[in-house]
Amino acid sequence: MDLTLKKILLYLADRLSPGEVKELAEFLQQHPEAQSLLQRVEKHMKIRPIESEGTLPDPQLVAAYLDGVLSRDAVADLERKTLSDELLLHELAASHFCLSTAPEGKKGSEWAQEEEIDWDRMVGLVKGGKDRPKRKPVDVPKVVGRQSKRVSQFRANRKYLLVGLGALGLLLVAVAGLVLRPRPSQRKEEVNNQFQVALDQAKGEQPGVAGNMPEATGKEASVGEAPKPMPVAVPVPMPAGFPPKPMVMPEPPIPDPPVAVVELPKVVLPVMPKADRETRKDLGRVTSQRQVLLGRKEDSTPWRRVADGGVVVSQDHLMALPGYTVELALEKGPSMTLWGNLPEASHNPMVQESEVRLLPPGTGVHGEFELLEGRVYLRGAASGQVTWRVRFRDQAWDLDLAKADDEVMVELALFAAGKSTWREGEEPVVEAVVAAIRGDVTVTANPGAKWRLSAGPGKGVFAQWNSARGMVEGPKAMGRAEPLWGRKWLGNEEGQASFRASFVELEKEMPVERIPTVGMDLALNSKGATPTLRHVALFALGCMGEYKRLLSDMGDEGQTEDRRQAATGALRHWVSEEAKRGLLLFNPRADAGYLVDRLKLTAADANLVVDLLHSPSREEIADKENLLGVAGLLQHEQLIVRVVAKRYLEDLAENPTAGKSLVRFDCRGLPPSRRTATVAWQKLIKEGRFPAKSGPELWAPEAIDKNGGKPRVPAR
Repeated sequence: MDLTLKKILLYLADRLSPGEVKELAEFLQQHPEAQSLLQRVEKHMKIRPIESEGTLPDPQLVAAYLDGVLSRDAVADLERKTLSDELLLHELAASHFCLSTAPEGKKGSEWAQEEEIDWDRMVGLVKGGKDRPKRKPVDVPKVVGRQSKRVSQFRANRKYLLVGLGALGLLLVAVAGLVLRPRPSQRKEEVNNQFQVALDQAKGEQPGVAGNMPEATGKEASVGEAPKPMPVAVPVPMPAGFPPKPMVMPEPPIPDPPVAVVELPKVVLPVMPKADRETRKDLGRVTSQRQVLLGRKEDSTPWRRVADGGVVVSQDHLMALPGYTVELALEKGPSMTLWGNLPEASHNPMVQESEVRLLPPGTGVHGEFELLEGRVYLRGAASGQVTWRVRFRDQAWDLDLAKADDEVMVELALFAAGKSTWREGEEPVVEAVVAAIRGDVTVTANPGAKWRLSAGPGKGVFAQWNSARGMVEGPKAMGRAEPLWGRKWLGNEEGQASFRASFVELEKEMPVERIPTVGMDLALNSKGATPTLRHVALFALGCMGEYKRLLSDMGDEGQTEDRRQAATGALRHWVSEEAKRGLLLFNPRADAGYLVDRLKLTAADANLVVDLLHSPSREEIADKENLLGVAGLLQHEQLIVRVVAKRYLEDLAENPTAGKSLVRFDCRGLPPSRRTATVAWQKLIKEGRFPAKSGPELWAPEAIDKNGGKPRVPAR
């Protein structure tokens, strides 16, 4: 793609289409020099006092550029100058900001005062120098503006007139050639003689005397033999006008000198350090007690529990289940925590299991791993400075911790594609956050950005990367302590003891020698199983990818309602992690999938189920007709459709993790109870009491993007 200043200004003003934004983001990811230019433009977006060491740009030229009336060559030349002229870039970017953001119905001076904008200079730039004496710009390309109809018609007619005159001239030349052509009665020899005489006269020689040579016969003349006399040509009277006068052709116009092309120095992209994905060796040990850590060598092999004090090996896929906090100590000194989370514990539904793959540390690195999903906390070592290298997607960031008690958090969250995009296989948006939790950390982000983060609140607390934008952004300020980044229990205090007891009970059912799924089944079906224990076990099954088991519980009328809903919540999280998982349940193009082939649902019902398993977009949440239709599905004949519709609605409540429903409803109830539940939900929707504006819609990717990259904490 061609990157221009215009495209960058429109991108910063949010005026590009989604396709153009994606294309530009990919281009910026591949070209660090373009990222540098974007940051320069963004720095000058507001008109603020700037020291001028040279001549200010001509205001008429700035206004013509913003109005889009400059020729293509003039635009290219002007944008090329901005690469070296910081003042010119400042005037263009700042004036564009004023034009694109000035509110309607409000005095410009008041708005400028609020935005700390130099109003007088902005008016002079945007309006073509109203407050300055107008002058003709020096060395400014001609402005191509609008023309009146009379001028346009005259120029068009002049073009046709010139074409007609040229055609007439060619016709006259052709007629002259026909007139001067020799008559057919003339012999060929006479014509040749006439041409020879004319040639001799032009040379100033006597015709037929000087310069005559014997004709070539193929044989050389013998020595002493007199040359044969050449016949003297008889002068023939020349016709009038022969030889014709050469036609004077008009001189071609002198082309404008080509615009000098400024060759930028070649930028050498930093090479991402290559990861060792083959060597297997012991890297450290599990130091926490009674915390469940699962591991497997390959994705095709089953999960097994890693024992307390057990060895962790490079290349193994490790996972801390929701609710468990696993501590690892590496041989080179640093330590890390895999933080498993339940939405009920922290009000953060986007982060649950913590998954990593440890790698052999590279040169100068003390700990290296790939973050697949979730959150980890990294700490330093008593021996001195420690460097962690964390990899996620196509990124590789180095984190330097100077002290033993310095701590940094790295989180990778997935935002599922909505129901309008999962059919196309669109992958979820991935967002990574690196934040200083305690002390300071120096972040070197690929490709070459480097910052120093300090524990907040304050400036420079965290940095982030988003797969949709494809850019590294930071460092960013944090106005207050971020509760979502801590490890405190933020949920219902009454249920805290019940959940912690459930973690202990589930851990007892999963000794090292037992297959984890068997232990979870034993916990689920034990006589003393509480709703919280079933909830924890089902979410763990979802993180392990046991979707068939979850679907079985969702469609089983013999199970309790809390168990069906917990299984649905776990399945929603599992589906959100990869686009292919929705298609695994149901592929609309083939009318096939697990829901159709094994559970015998119709294609329409299977499509409904997968739609409701995906988180709604902001538009779908605001669409009352959509919500009313979902409420109507509570009367559907298929139990699994009713279960998923109920979970869809309850997840849009103000605080879905509190364990309280706005409408009490058992999905296996008789038709009268289903109609009652539908009417109750539809009444809440029509009265505007549902969904709550401070509820989970804040977790939609659009809302998170408008909130500076982090979701707000739902009301508690």
